[in-house]
Amino acid sequence: MTMNERKRYRLLRGFRGLWLSRDFRRLWTSLTITAFGAQVTNLALPLTAALLLNATPMQMGILVALETLPFALFSLHAGVLLDRVRKLPIVIIADLGRGVALLAIPLTAWLGVLSIEILFVVGFLCGVQNVIGGADRPGPRRRVDTRPHCPVCHRPRCGGLPAFSTASSARGFAQRRSARKRRPRRMA
Repeated sequence: MTMNERKRYRLLRGFRGLWLSRDFRRLWTSLTITAFGAQVTNLALPLTAALLLNATPMQMGILVALETLPFALFSLHAGVLLDRVRKLPIVIIADLGRGVALLAIPLTAWLGVLSIEILFVVGFLCGVQNVIGGADRPGPRRRVDTRPHCPVCHRPRCGGLPAFSTASSARGFAQRRSARKRRPRRMA
């Protein structure tokens, strides 16, 4: 056994279950990077508006409203339509669309034409991409492993993704806490 094979064996020895699947590791990595990027975007858009463009509180409110408006407008329709098509290409296209929309910010700043209206459009487009791409996050993950009681595969978020979202971490804590309360007690 060569040195590289021994290192690889030691590394993989700690992984069990789905972590041995190359497809799952690739999916988990891509979803983690996407979630991290979404959290950075949620912070960077308002900071760009406030620090670079000296946005007023009204403009900041409009920006946040435009980022969340697609959830109210498109979420039901996106869910229905996504049930009828292949899921993985939709997730990939949504992530690429989000990247192209976000690329407009540094490009327009470099050209010297960055304005709050451009941030409004980018925020709305990112919201649309989050609705379309985020509505199907469980789809590809469930195809990696079809075991009915797979704890990693059928959670709303897998692996390290909740670490990037305070809301999902708090929700997970509340769910674990309420699950502890509902456990039946043994009769003595």
